[in-house]
Order: sequence, then C-alpha cells, then structure tokens
Amino acid sequence: MSVDPLQFKYPHYTPYQYAGNKPVSYIDLDGLEEAKTDSPDQKVQTYFINKDTGQYLGQLKGFEESNSNVDNSNSQNGIVIRAINPSYWEAYKNTNGVYTIGGLTFDIKNESDVLKIDIEKIASDYKTITTPKKITLSSGMEAIEQAQLLVIDPKRLLITSKLMDITNNRYNIAYHDGLMKRDGHAYFQDADGNEFPVIAESHTHENVPLKADQTTGINFEFSQSAIKDFINGPGMSEADQVFVDKYHIPAFAIAMFSGESKGNVYSIVSGQKFTDTKDHVTTLNEILKNPLNFVTNVLFKNH
Repeated sequence: MSVDPLQFKYPHYTPYQYAGNKPVSYIDLDGLEEAKTDSPDQKVQTYFINKDTGQYLGQLKGFEESNSNVDNSNSQNGIVIRAINPSYWEAYKNTNGVYTIGGLTFDIKNESDVLKIDIEKIASDYKTITTPKKITLSSGMEAIEQAQLLVIDPKRLLITSKLMDITNNRYNIAYHDGLMKRDGHAYFQDADGNEFPVIAESHTHENVPLKADQTTGINFEFSQSAIKDFINGPGMSEADQVFVDKYHIPAFAIAMFSGESKGNVYSIVSGQKFTDTKDHVTTLNEILKNPLNFVTNVLFKNH
C-alpha cells in the first residue's frame, strides 16, 4: 500500500476519482492525472479482446491511434475496444500492430473491429436490477435477486447488456435462462437463437432483516423460511464462487440491504475464494456515474 503521489497537487480530489471527476471531456491514461480527449491528435487507449469470447487479450506496445483516425462514435472518452480473432492476435501481439511477410504488409486495424459501448443501456439495466422487486407468498413477501449480463453483440459491434428473466427468482437466487457454456466459455442465447459472448455477470444481494416478522416501515416483509435462513453479509457468496468457476466469467454482487454496505459492489473471478471478497471494488453510484470506466475495468477481469 502506498500514498497517492499526487495528493498534495490535488488535495480536493479523492483517490478514487476518475479523470478529475470530468469523465465526459477527460480520460485517465495512467491512473494519475486527467487528460483532455477532444483534440483530434489526442492518443486513445486501445484494448483488444477475443471476438469470440469477450476475454481480454491486452494492449500492443508501440501501437497508437488517435481521435482523428478512429470514428468518433466509437472512441469514447479516449478509450477504444477492438475485437479480434485470437489467432490473429497471436500474430500481432509482439508487434506494434503492423508486420510484413512475403512482401505483404498487414495492419491490425484491418484485422479487428472497433466495438462501441452501449453506455445508456448498461446504466439503464443497472438501474432496473437495483429497483426492488417482490413476490407474494402464502407466508409473506420477499424481495428477489435480479441479474444482468454484460455481452458482446457481434452483429451490431456493440458491448451491451442483457437483463435476465426474474420469474422464478427468490431472495437468495437469480436464475440465468439462456446462459450456456461451450468450449469453456459463456454465451447467452436469446429467444431468436442469437448468441452473445458473455463478458461478466452482475446481480443483487438481498438481505433478510433480523426480526423481519416484527418490523414495520420496511419495503418488504419476508417469509418465515427466509427469516430462518442465512443473512447476506458483505462480499460474494459460495454460490457465486460456484457460478464463476463454472462459466469462467467475473461476477459482481450489489448489496441491496440496509446499513453501511448498501450500494457497495463486490466481485469474484474464477479460482477466487468467496471468503476473500469482503472488500468492495466499487459502488452502484460510481457505476451509474461512469459506466464506461466500470466496463473497461470489467474487461480486465475477464481473462
């Protein structure tokens, strides 16, 4: 652990701010200071992902592109996501994006697709799953978990969001109808049979309040079976650990219960123990305020 090296230059900034709290006009290239993004000559950060699985591949040393040679609609806050065939990536990853063989020159820009990030849809779906829903049972009412998937839409060259059906969800489980695994990777299949590589999953964690059967003035009353069950605490659950180990995608849980943990977001990746996830990685407010920053950080976890 170290002290923020710019704490005295920017005493008015929290160490957790991004781009000087001006994410519309600035980016954060190196985790230190903000950089202006609207100049045509401003270099952008380019990240490469596997077009078939959404897994993060990396960046190319010496590879540069600027706002002037990237469609402005696809360069968002100075960040560009390119999807590439993994076999092509193997050929390019130790170059600066260009190589020559047999007198022919190949450019990675021609071998990869720029993906736009559907920021509005992603933020909207996060608002949807964090708007409490309830089911009525004979013994009372329960809040239910809700989930969404961050996916690649290959036809529209888009990173977007898919809401999961909540029909059969309960206070301690969110189902993922349409989620499947093939060749070790997760895909979502919609009702029309279209497949979308899955980058990550997010869901809410609902709480069973102590003495819920005696409490008034809360949003929901819980059934007796729920009251007798475990109480969600900060961090991911054992079920979350099983989920990520099965599908090999990162998962995020948004704490919806009252108290100082409310709104905190926790994460787990394949191979990680759920007992090691008690510290939150971001908050719901931060995701809604800057979904682009959240998506790029999610990409780094999917490798």
